[in-house]
Amino acid sequence: MVRYDGVPVEFVLPGTNIRTGFMATDDGATVAGQPEVAASWFPANDHPKDKAAYTFVVAVPDGHEVVANGVLQSRRSHQGWTTFTWRAAEPMAPYLATIDIGQWDVRTWKTASGLPVYDAVDPDLVADPVLGPAIDASLKRQGEIVDVLADHFGPYPFHTVGAIVDDQDDLYFALETQTRPVYSRYFWPDGGDFVVAHELAHQWFGDDVALARWQDIWLNEGFATYAEWLWAEHEGLATPAEIAQSVYDQIPAGDPFWALRIGDPGVAHLFDEPVYVRGAMALQALRAEVGDQDFWRIIRTWAGSRSGGTGTTPQLVALAERVSGTDLAPLFDAWLYTGAKPAAAVAASGAAPATFGTSTTSAHAAAYARQWLAGLQQRAGLAQRGR
Repeated sequence: MVRYDGVPVEFVLPGTNIRTGFMATDDGATVAGQPEVAASWFPANDHPKDKAAYTFVVAVPDGHEVVANGVLQSRRSHQGWTTFTWRAAEPMAPYLATIDIGQWDVRTWKTASGLPVYDAVDPDLVADPVLGPAIDASLKRQGEIVDVLADHFGPYPFHTVGAIVDDQDDLYFALETQTRPVYSRYFWPDGGDFVVAHELAHQWFGDDVALARWQDIWLNEGFATYAEWLWAEHEGLATPAEIAQSVYDQIPAGDPFWALRIGDPGVAHLFDEPVYVRGAMALQALRAEVGDQDFWRIIRTWAGSRSGGTGTTPQLVALAERVSGTDLAPLFDAWLYTGAKPAAAVAASGAAPATFGTSTTSAHAAAYARQWLAGLQQRAGLAQRGR
């Protein structure tokens, strides 16, 4: 046991001036951020490789509540203080740990498959005539989103799920805090379902299978962005192939978007837009190259074989080559390590030219892709406020 005391501090998101870490709010505190946040409030080897189970015992003045990862074990009051005990039993990277203190509108329920849900929303947001219904509508779809993603990725890796939504003016991001993502107030009313899909996808890719090194951040963000495209397909808007092709067509070769080598973007660019979008496009290029059967076998094997642990890009490439029997180095080099727009048909040496799956993207899909890109850029614009 380590005994310590001190005053929690705030950090900043790399490449921005956005505060993260242990952040004071008008009625308590929110804990969220990456790549380093745990060290802002407890002694830790603040790296995703150092996973552990967590028990949080937090005492707050009566009238306040605490929401954290995992399952609420107990709450007891004594002499004006209430102590909350939460238990997160599955291995968790330190930066994914959170305690969120305030007044909450708490909703507990179960999905259709029986997964326990614990949602905590700031009462001010609940009372908002626009944001309140929008947040409620998206959070009610968590069970459906989990089921759709599980159909693609394999079983949901944890024993509970839920959300924390605080009315914090300068929280400009969402974070995949394990089992209970933290969301900004700014993601509603438009696009809430897609943000929820993104953060829930991280429960597989980023949380259960964590990064062994931060330079491979596309393994988190590319997979989660691809999940948004899977959700779009579920909603009948467009397929991942159509979205990828349309996004590819809409970003000219001279755009700075293509200059970032997302396989190792550097500290200041860990959370830049290309890491997300080009990462998802790399996955679609892989799918086009190896075919659906091998692609989903790769994805499910990656999630299942590394459950509770970590992974790197070379390990994913090795798995993909083993499953497909294909030399995939040219494909991954083009999409991850080249500071230029990949060729329209990215193929491994000697293989048939790969496409995203459509020779002509439908007008409907192109319109959706434009809308999706605009929404993504709006989210990125929130982060720009802190630059």
